[in-house]
Amino acid sequence: MQYSGTRHNVGFRVLDAAARKVGVEFRKASPLMMEAVVPGGGRLIKPLTFMNRSGEALRVLLEEPDVDVCQVLTCVDDVNLEVGRLRIREKGSHGGHNGLRDLERVVGGVAYPRLRLGVGAVKESEGTLVDHVLGRFSDDEEKRLAPAVEAAARAVLEFLEGTDLGILKQRYNGTPAPRGDRASERRE
Repeated sequence: MQYSGTRHNVGFRVLDAAARKVGVEFRKASPLMMEAVVPGGGRLIKPLTFMNRSGEALRVLLEEPDVDVCQVLTCVDDVNLEVGRLRIREKGSHGGHNGLRDLERVVGGVAYPRLRLGVGAVKESEGTLVDHVLGRFSDDEEKRLAPAVEAAARAVLEFLEGTDLGILKQRYNGTPAPRGDRASERRE
């Protein structure tokens, strides 16, 4: 996959981690998306479109009976959050994120749950925003990102189990402690 391992693809990284945790694999469900069916209910969905057209996959999903936008937790990168910081919200603006902008176009508003994972702001040495989000994480950033991806994957699975967003916000918003830290061990 062309953008695998980039900052812009961190949402897929979260979904891959969630799939590994429950022992499922992604398969092509339609020309627009891959899915992994989670035991006990729920699905992990990866759009196969470019990020700025990801709303098209959501449109297909929302056409299914018994699927409502409030049942879909969108996982995206966020350049406005430091690397590894998690932010779960019930609604909010796209904040300049073209993928979220397209989702807003499809759902007709901003009231859908989302999990944002910080990928850090653009540094002068990196050039443009596009260069930054399509770039890879440094080794130091990877150390901070890895526990956040695992925490985000747990949050996604808890969301699919029906855990209230308010509880997920209390539990996961912020920056997870580095691996080996006692606080992170207590969260497991």
